[in-house]
Amino acid sequence: MKGNEFVKHISNVAYGSTLKVVSRINSVNCKEWEAEKQLFEGNSKLLKSQKAVRFYVEDKNPSYNLHHYHIGHIDFRPKMESICDAYLPVPPQNNFYVTCKKSFKSDDPFNPTILTVPYKTPNPKLSLCSPPTIWILLRILSSELSKEYISMREILDSLPQGSTLSPISSDSYRDLCIKHKLSPYFYIGTRMKKFYETIEKEIESRNNDYLLQSLYDSLRNYSGDSESFIMNSDLLYSYIESEIPVFLTFKAEDLGEELNYNGEPVDEYHSVVAIGHTLDDNGNVPEFIIHDVSYSPFVKISRNFIDEKLVDAMVVLPEDIMIRFEHLMSHNFSSELFGKIVKQILPLFSSEEIDILFSSGKIQIRPFLMSSQRIKFWFTNKYIYENDVCDLYSKADFPKYVWFFELRNPELSDNYKCSGHFVFDATMDSSFKSLVLVNLPTFRLWYRNGRIYSRSFDEPSFSSLKIFRSP
Repeated sequence: MKGNEFVKHISNVAYGSTLKVVSRINSVNCKEWEAEKQLFEGNSKLLKSQKAVRFYVEDKNPSYNLHHYHIGHIDFRPKMESICDAYLPVPPQNNFYVTCKKSFKSDDPFNPTILTVPYKTPNPKLSLCSPPTIWILLRILSSELSKEYISMREILDSLPQGSTLSPISSDSYRDLCIKHKLSPYFYIGTRMKKFYETIEKEIESRNNDYLLQSLYDSLRNYSGDSESFIMNSDLLYSYIESEIPVFLTFKAEDLGEELNYNGEPVDEYHSVVAIGHTLDDNGNVPEFIIHDVSYSPFVKISRNFIDEKLVDAMVVLPEDIMIRFEHLMSHNFSSELFGKIVKQILPLFSSEEIDILFSSGKIQIRPFLMSSQRIKFWFTNKYIYENDVCDLYSKADFPKYVWFFELRNPELSDNYKCSGHFVFDATMDSSFKSLVLVNLPTFRLWYRNGRIYSRSFDEPSFSSLKIFRSP
């Protein structure tokens, strides 16, 4: 594909055929391309003089963006056979939540920023799918965490020499992440777990064959051997809701079937980055939204596909975060623990009634990983919350990062309401215990200046609260 064909393809796949090219600049100073072209050996004067080509795009529906000259742009490499970078608007679909979108600079004079997830495709002379997928992930995190910009050139330079046009595992990016004070965590999916189970049976049938056992041990050493290292749709949702993109790897054949690819896959495995999810009318998550650098931005894969076909995954977090979501769950911070806390705070419920509330789904736990700045910014907004809730979050102290849990009752008439909050330390900060804040109708607990405070109410102080990121 070239230029206009690329735009038409993306428009058909992600935008319901509503995206169109509104103008074109044949020579634009694209930072990514200027860095990338220096990777070519024997960098000729002709190559040095080549510039990226920029397409500005607009929505065909005039009511969508009446006052803007364009709503995003795509920078193509000089021959327009691949995308160097693209900043496109989130498709205006119902119940379509790109939670990982960030604010990036735009050259639209009417709208100087664009909320999106950047996109790019591989340069076929430099790499396969994995490096541009990592570029997207790190581009989101660099914006969220105020980290320095990481170019494709730096990503490729960090890989073992001669490996960039070969399949690359997620583990190859470990050193790059650590250099930028990020911590990569690796997981296996159900497909890989089944593969392990097959090897285990084969080892047993061959009387502990040494070579097979060595292969198995090396694989387990890479990905971990406990249930806490398995990525499923629930764990993926916890990170996606926390605005943390997740690097996912599938068999290329499986992903091709899920997305109705045309053509033969380039490699046996294919990597994508998860950036959001959809919701149905009951508040459930049937699909996840991904950027696929070999297909299109903003495409959907089913929740079942994650649980059945995922090979492995990588989550990249700030180095300060020591407690991950799966740690909370594996250390009994599950519905059982929440039930005990609720029982102590709401003694009108019996243990059996609380067990029923959780097991029946009448109380759901919605997790978020947040910075202390984010939790202060959102929950002290007096346009959203009552004064006493704002005061609680204003006076409370928090570690640098926290796990924030909403207790939700899906039977509430308003889908955008929850029944209370629990906040846990995600950093192992010695100034705090694990549980750092509770906000429930008849009980509150918080830290301030190294001391813990609590308060009980004879009557509920609220009936429900607006959920995080509610409209």
